[in-house]
Amino acid sequence: MKFLNTFLALGLALPLCANAGAFEKKQPKDVDISAMTNETQRTSYAGGVHLAWWIPPEYWEASLSRDANVTDAARKQVLDTLRGYSMLAVVQAEVGALGNFTFYERDAVIKGLKLELSDGKDWASLVPLAEVPQKLAPLLKVLGPILSSAMGPMGQNMNFFVLDDQKKGGRLISPYEPGMLRITLSDNKGVKLEPLLIEFPLDSLYVPRRCPNGKPAHVSWMVCPWDGSKLPQ
Repeated sequence: MKFLNTFLALGLALPLCANAGAFEKKQPKDVDISAMTNETQRTSYAGGVHLAWWIPPEYWEASLSRDANVTDAARKQVLDTLRGYSMLAVVQAEVGALGNFTFYERDAVIKGLKLELSDGKDWASLVPLAEVPQKLAPLLKVLGPILSSAMGPMGQNMNFFVLDDQKKGGRLISPYEPGMLRITLSDNKGVKLEPLLIEFPLDSLYVPRRCPNGKPAHVSWMVCPWDGSKLPQ
């Protein structure tokens, strides 16, 4: 989603690797923004359109690092402000017979929203901050118009929720470590929809290893699915 760069001018399920953090991480400027968005955005079309997008600090860092119009000082200021938080953007809408959208009010989205985080063993509930931190308010104010120009009504009607990304000893939701974020939404009748799942680690943040056939290996793979050869750990 290239519009955010201007802000502030294979089917085989293999077990997660034991320590993704040992692999080589990409420099922010080398991260594919579209690939990261594909990994962190999920959509359901059950009885309408329901989209959830988890936005980690790494997204902003990669976006700003690729924007030559942002000075180093401005980039640092923005990233220092965002550090310690991640965001969840949610938009839900009914789709009429003629394709017209009727968007859910924020209260309806909140009422049907449930967030859970797994480390691969247990699930823990997450609760967005009741109030947006004052230092993040300017960002959220400009996101609406930016998304509106890029996505039309869908972007204009996005609801943003802020998550505290800190816990004792590290980050609460790390895109570098094995885990899963489960986002459950409800339709306008209160019926829970099939959960939307975001899996970690995010492959887009790592320099890909290569299988013998030259194809890139997902960060979660321990062997190549084409020939069973073991990948370097």
